[in-house]
Amino acid sequence: MRTLANPYPFEIVQAPPGQVTMLYELNHQIRVIRLGKPLPKYEELVAYPAYNGFSVGKFDGDTLVVETGGFNEKTFLDATGAPHGDELTTVERIRKTSPTELEIVITVHDPDFYTRDWQARFTYTLRNDLRIEDYNCGEVHRDISHIPGVRRP
Repeated sequence: MRTLANPYPFEIVQAPPGQVTMLYELNHQIRVIRLGKPLPKYEELVAYPAYNGFSVGKFDGDTLVVETGGFNEKTFLDATGAPHGDELTTVERIRKTSPTELEIVITVHDPDFYTRDWQARFTYTLRNDLRIEDYNCGEVHRDISHIPGVRRP
């Protein structure tokens, strides 16, 4: 979930058939969403945890509904360090709200750390003027200081 809150560009690609791939500039993360398949059982997911978990999806009208589980415990849910356990699952609803606007609403379920499910909402504007660039932590990179909340270097 923390990846959704970063100010760097990302792309969503639907190819090959049966798969949606999200490509993030930050840390060169790649997230594969398998379409039309069920989420494996907890016992299968916990055996092979991953930073972005294991995601499956389906379309509900014009909304891509993504269910994810199998996160490793080396990550945080947000920039403040909100923890999670290995039973964390998320459901994202990804949809275009206009030709240039994307909305992602994510529901977090983690009975080990939270007494009830909670949600976060992210909105994005299409930027055809940007392309994903190389990202090397610690090196001079894209200037994002114009984005609200980002400090100047």
